[in-house]
Amino acid sequence: MRTASRSYHLLYAAALAISVIAWLPPLRAPLWLDETVSFFLLRGGLQGILARPYWPDSSIYSCLLLLWTHLAGTSELALRLSSLLAMIAASGALFLAARELFDWDIAVIAVVIFDLHPIVTFGALDVRPYALAILAVNLSIWLLARSRTNSSYALSALFGFSAACVLQLQLLFGAVLPALGCAFLLLRWKDRATFWRHAGAALAAFTLAALPLLPKVNYLLSTRASHVFAPAPAFMDLVHMFESLKMVAILAAILLAAGMARRLELRPRADGWTLALCALLGLLPALLLFVLSRATSVHVFVGRYLMSAVPGIALCWALILSQVKAPALRALFCASLAAVLGVSYLRAPPGHSQSWKYALDAAGKRATSDHATVVICSDLPESDFVPMPAGEAILDSGLLAPLSYYPLDMPVVALPRALNDEAMRVGARLIDTAVARRGAFVALANKPSRPTLDWLALRAAKEYQVQRIGTFEDIEVREFTPR
Repeated sequence: MRTASRSYHLLYAAALAISVIAWLPPLRAPLWLDETVSFFLLRGGLQGILARPYWPDSSIYSCLLLLWTHLAGTSELALRLSSLLAMIAASGALFLAARELFDWDIAVIAVVIFDLHPIVTFGALDVRPYALAILAVNLSIWLLARSRTNSSYALSALFGFSAACVLQLQLLFGAVLPALGCAFLLLRWKDRATFWRHAGAALAAFTLAALPLLPKVNYLLSTRASHVFAPAPAFMDLVHMFESLKMVAILAAILLAAGMARRLELRPRADGWTLALCALLGLLPALLLFVLSRATSVHVFVGRYLMSAVPGIALCWALILSQVKAPALRALFCASLAAVLGVSYLRAPPGHSQSWKYALDAAGKRATSDHATVVICSDLPESDFVPMPAGEAILDSGLLAPLSYYPLDMPVVALPRALNDEAMRVGARLIDTAVARRGAFVALANKPSRPTLDWLALRAAKEYQVQRIGTFEDIEVREFTPR
């Protein structure tokens, strides 16, 4: 029996190791657009961060990242390690939460499912606040689950503070707060004598910690149209959040084997509050973002914003596995899942979005040889709603955030993301200036901005010969040389 128990421990340890190793392939990958925004927000140090209170990003995260860069440096590897450590801590917090609800092996299975979800695999190395925000989510779940056996008011206050930290780190992760709030009410309502004191402690801590966000929330609501970049989701997008065909196939095989061996419990083994907690956390966050994205013009049903639903989804799958009474079958499920999904991620890791590094390198080399100006269409949707900066103001604006990490030594002209009146105004002035001095220029644009490149080519057709240099991770580079 001891030998079998030791074998299970080794197997679960190996599954956990594989699930974390599966995160690592993009460790040295170049930064993509949003990650360069994170780096841009460090510009000017602490004073610069505090001077930009209305940026959608978390000021707390920027301060923590600034501290990290002073300790570890600003290389791509160093920046990604900050998120990796936070995600490992988030996995540990989820284990503690699941251990309050299930046996230890089911808790490990919940962590492996969480770690191998493609959204988590993406976020584990993303230089964004998502790893820290999901750590706050998992700590909130643990504090809530811990409250079942601990009636301390301090614990309720910590729960409220942790829930507020979720908002401080990523506002859209607030979709998990209604689920946490409902579960808290269900838990504390049983004891009417202490309910209001527990609720008061949690609400007071939450309010004090979240209150500084009100000006930012008000600003983002008033400018919400400028931050939308995704289409409205389809129903199947919601379905894919909750299932992986490979995992469903493995689970079905395990449940079938358990049923044939009469080791499958048909009645729920978990208590009613655990069932409600898992269902609330697994379903409500994704449903809220889906309904919001379908019913309004604020389309936020985007993978990385849905990360707050992943811990609940992992707990729901773990709840199903807890019905299997055979430890060997549980271990087999965990090992199979780690082997199948872990290996698939190592062979074809979930990729980050396009990096501007290679396109900027190509444009810089060509512009250096021709003494040319570089024209860049911003990839941020906010650029369509503001006048384009010029000169040094371009770097200070953040609209061309990739230049903060991958700088260019030649003059740069910024254009909006869309082909609008501002793009045509700035583009026409650029061409007129270039024609007057018979100068060349190089233009870069991601897919949404290709119409701007076509408009520039058409507008300058009489005076310039246009050559397509190449497309680098969907970012096209064209060179305009005088005829």
